[in-house]
Amino acid sequence: MRQLAHPRDKSYRAPGHGQAERVLLHTPAGAPEPPGSFQPLVGPLGRIAARVSGPPELIAEAESGLPDGAARPEAVAVRLRRSGVELAWGEPVTTDDRLLDYARERGRSSVELLRADPSLVTELEAGAWFNSAWRARLLRRLLLRTRTAGLVARLPLGELALRTAMDAAFWSGVRDAAGQAEWRRLARSSYVVLCYHRLAGEMKQGQEAMDLPPRLFRRHLRALRLLGFRPLEAAELVRFHSDPDAWLPRRRYVITADDGFRDNLEPLFAASGAQLFVPTSEVGGNAWWMDGEPTASWDELAQLERDGVAIGSHSRSHVPLAELGEDELRESLSASRRE
Repeated sequence: MRQLAHPRDKSYRAPGHGQAERVLLHTPAGAPEPPGSFQPLVGPLGRIAARVSGPPELIAEAESGLPDGAARPEAVAVRLRRSGVELAWGEPVTTDDRLLDYARERGRSSVELLRADPSLVTELEAGAWFNSAWRARLLRRLLLRTRTAGLVARLPLGELALRTAMDAAFWSGVRDAAGQAEWRRLARSSYVVLCYHRLAGEMKQGQEAMDLPPRLFRRHLRALRLLGFRPLEAAELVRFHSDPDAWLPRRRYVITADDGFRDNLEPLFAASGAQLFVPTSEVGGNAWWMDGEPTASWDELAQLERDGVAIGSHSRSHVPLAELGEDELRESLSASRRE
């Protein structure tokens, strides 16, 4: 699934200390270890940050503009992480409240933090409702509706019961503090991304996992329609991620395809709102990473765009970005967008 980067908060500037500084995060004493949930490339810390300790000036800079509250250490840690400061987990600390009360206060505090700095949504727990499997989300909704988190915490299930109860208590705090539109955005707005590569159905050796017959692709689209899913246009997707007040109706999806293979042209024409991401220096050539398969030309891509398919950047040359140095990485990304 494609992960959008967070918009930088214009009210906060990285203090410039970088990797030379090290900050410790402290979890609440007695809090359970986090479950093995989904881990997106951009996401929450993974544990509850009850306190941040380190150079006072560095922490004060990261606290700028943030309201006080139980979730502020989490937001401070996120800002420090964005600025390149090394984070490490220290010894647990005791909180003033019982764990369920503390979790509920963290939820309320998170809403205030998101109002002060909406860009934090991608890295706070309050923005991670959909990082759990559907069964966990269903149980969470049940506990929120019945308000039985305290009862669950007393069940003889050990760490699992406490973790489940704290999760429900946190989200009850979010719901109590959030307005209707805020709650709809945080806990109701989601979309599914389906990512494709080749759409030829040739099933060449070594390409079986990357090639789908066009007839099967059309069946995917038909099944989505029958299930009540509707496509999400590129402009709607960008607005949802850039506008703190935007929300999505239920059952939305996005069709994306990578690499710009020529066999994508006809199938994507039938996919409303589809997005095609191309390595710009490889347009109109042969994909060296896929046995020399032909890629669409600029004229073909322009026609596809006129037909309603959004064309986006997939770097310049399809080289794994993690293998590039910082200057090469910046050039690959910026040059591909210019092209």
